[in-house]
Amino acid sequence: MDSSPHIWVQTSFFQAEPGEDEFTNPGIYGCSLANWIAEKLRDRNEPVQRIISEDWGWCIILNRKPYAVWIGCSNRNGRTDEWGVFVAVEPSIFQKVFGQSAVKKRVDYVFLLLKEIMNEVPGFTKVWVEGNDQEIIE
Repeated sequence: MDSSPHIWVQTSFFQAEPGEDEFTNPGIYGCSLANWIAEKLRDRNEPVQRIISEDWGWCIILNRKPYAVWIGCSNRNGRTDEWGVFVAVEPSIFQKVFGQSAVKKRVDYVFLLLKEIMNEVPGFTKVWVEGNDQEIIE
């Protein structure tokens, strides 16, 4: 699996839904974030197949063919004022060797969409890309 850096937003806009962490791990939320991101993607005519829970948060499945592309959504360390997203792809071995350019383009494209969308979160105080330089994108 290949993935992008995490994009984080500081906001009180998203809320943990009652009983949500029964589908993930205790203190892990992100369903409201995943639903909001999915709506923004659909507004941009981007495909969204479905949203599923994982132990680490929520997963927006964009497509499964020719390789899986999905967006991970979660809160940070039990907090309910910091929310993060990242793009992940699951290409086959063949696609990793011979189609790396197309895979990278897809990750980069979805990552740029997410940077744009995260700057639309109502009431955000900060949006940043986690990494060595902690790029602030607000």
